Amino acid sequence: MRVRLMRPATVATVTIVLIVSGGGAALGVSALVTKVPTFARACMSSTGSLVLASGSTCAKGLSQVELPLSTATSAKGATGPRGKPGPQGLAGSPGPQGVAGTPGAVGLTGATGPAGASGTGVATYTESVATPGASITQPNTVTLATIGPFTVTGACYTASSGTDVTAVTYFSTSEDHASYDVIGYSGVGEFDVSSGNIQIGVATTGSLGAPSQVSHEPTFLQSPDGSVDAYLYDSASVYHGSAGGASAPACNWSGYYVTY
Repeated sequence: MRVRLMRPATVATVTIVLIVSGGGAALGVSALVTKVPTFARACMSSTGSLVLASGSTCAKGLSQVELPLSTATSAKGATGPRGKPGPQGLAGSPGPQGVAGTPGAVGLTGATGPAGASGTGVATYTESVATPGASITQPNTVTLATIGPFTVTGACYTASSGTDVTAVTYFSTSEDHASYDVIGYSGVGEFDVSSGNIQIGVATTGSLGAPSQVSHEPTFLQSPDGSVDAYLYDSASVYHGSAGGASAPACNWSGYYVTY
């Protein structure tokens, strides 16, 4: 059986034809429709065959069904207006972690910051002279410490006897109107650049196999503007360790200073 129902778009009156095949004669019924129909009523037998209703009722033993009609104006229906967007969906789960990238180039070195203010602290020194100078006016020397404008120097030379060696400690200034006080000695007060080397305490004199050593009382040093105040503690020795066979160094110094 094949049924085809058409709804013309421009004709007010339409003829609906039902063809039933498979076992009998064909039946035809016409219906007058005053407006464009959307469905047609038909009667269906228990075997699935369709016949149109006679009037508005089906004969005994037939079931009434409604058949939708197609429109001939277009194979597709007209497109309606776009609906409102739906709500945003839930965020997806995070993806797997990516592979680490190549390290970037090393950045430029930053500028050097300003120097900090001088602080209070303790500094030490240990210095030596391998061989003595020829005389007191031609000593071999070594810088022991530099404290602000002050320089502390060790001098090592051969004594007038020609066999003994003397070690002595000096200090000097690079600024006029500095002041000092060697505690326990008469030297105290203001001194200038022209004052040259000022001796700290006493010298020590010894020889090979007969070493000598002296420890000096603390020396106070102050710069002209008062920005440097220091206490210096110093010791000097000659042929230290020579009793054990060592012949050098000739002179040694060790000490420390505290700045405020």
